[in-house]
Amino acid sequence: MGATIKGMANYIPKKVVTNNDLSKYLQTSDEWISSRTVIKRRHVVTHESTADLAYLAAKRLMFKYEIDKNKIDLIIVATMTPDFLAPSIASIIQGRLDCKNAGAFDLNSACSGFVYALSSAYSYLDSGQVKNVLLVCAESMSQVIDWRDRSTAVLFGDGASAIYLEKSESVPMHFRLKSDGSQCFSLTAGKQKPNSVFWQADDSGTQFLNMQGRDIFNFVSNTVPQEVTRVCTDAGISLQDIDHFLFHQANSRLIEKVSKKLGIRAVPLNIQEYGNTSSASIPLLLCELIDSQKIKRGDTILACGFGAGLAMGTIIFEY
Repeated sequence: MGATIKGMANYIPKKVVTNNDLSKYLQTSDEWISSRTVIKRRHVVTHESTADLAYLAAKRLMFKYEIDKNKIDLIIVATMTPDFLAPSIASIIQGRLDCKNAGAFDLNSACSGFVYALSSAYSYLDSGQVKNVLLVCAESMSQVIDWRDRSTAVLFGDGASAIYLEKSESVPMHFRLKSDGSQCFSLTAGKQKPNSVFWQADDSGTQFLNMQGRDIFNFVSNTVPQEVTRVCTDAGISLQDIDHFLFHQANSRLIEKVSKKLGIRAVPLNIQEYGNTSSASIPLLLCELIDSQKIKRGDTILACGFGAGLAMGTIIFEY
């Protein structure tokens, strides 16, 4: 048993913020940002919600591949920037798409969200409980960024990607999920302010994204090579059998270091155009590579996400 990706589509907000735009109100420059991150621009919402991004990506997907809304059994949305604590974004777009037969839930594993959501979708399909899954990764990172903080404001962007998966009799997926909760506060965002009249504890903290970059860099650079090697061993294949390595688009230097440790080359990047879009970063890249025919049917792909949690996930699948 297994699952196969039948189609993908992206939706990117129209508003583009360049490094030069940021330099007008931050003590930074295009040279400073691009030389350290390779990021040149990012797309940000001006009126869309995260649910809007998810819906528009899903709508494009369904139109592009003529997907019957009534055949969708389950909708999974990966996001760390939901519009509400309840309802879920998955429920919102289930209603807007009129997918009457679909269950729906959100999943928050931040920058590892795509791998966690894809492994969840695969498990549902592999179990035989569902036949078709709509998976959407959507983020409005611009809503949780302190735009006065140079250390984070230059890094993130918004976007969404939708994936349609069908049950397959012969295409397995292999995945490993890992977390180190002892470092969970190395990246925080969206702290909830208590409203109870009985609340007496310390109310310090910020709703804005706060990141200890060095902690995450060390975690990823040490853990990713180990996990990539282990998932290949579990799948009974070697690194040489992988056609495409897709890493979360967080930091070009980090991806370069991980690639060097693994001895792999030509790892694709699109962080220069979108910045870090958290759960959406890997599927945005995957969809672009499919649309440009750089990834073809039958290719073997290894995707690895990592970030807040500190969580990471690695998955091997055939397109």
